[in-house]
Amino acid sequence: MKVLSRIAATSAGLLLLSLGAGQSFAADEPAEAGWRQVAYRCESGQALTVAYRDSGSAARVTGADKPAVKLVARPAKSGFRFGDSRYELRGDGDAVTWQVGTRTPVKCTSTAQAATSVVPAGNS
Repeated sequence: MKVLSRIAATSAGLLLLSLGAGQSFAADEPAEAGWRQVAYRCESGQALTVAYRDSGSAARVTGADKPAVKLVARPAKSGFRFGDSRYELRGDGDAVTWQVGTRTPVKCTSTAQAATSVVPAGNS
């Protein structure tokens, strides 16, 4: 019984410390410092939220009810490009193309103008 009480007290203390410090339980929350978030509406009706690292080295793409996908900057002939072995996000200005695997790419447009200044590392 003493052990259970001690575990409960420790858990409650850790929870209060986390809440008191203003920390979120989501480690990859896009609103953190050094990231800029842009919302997109796609031709398919899908909504995407992309958090771009201010340095241009990475992006996190989140779709409705899907976990965030972290992508690194890739060379692009024009605009910007982020990807990994399965996902790719390409864009120029406020338009992006989102592709998952070998599926047909989906065209999306920013609902704000914040995407126009995205310049990935190495593409400046």
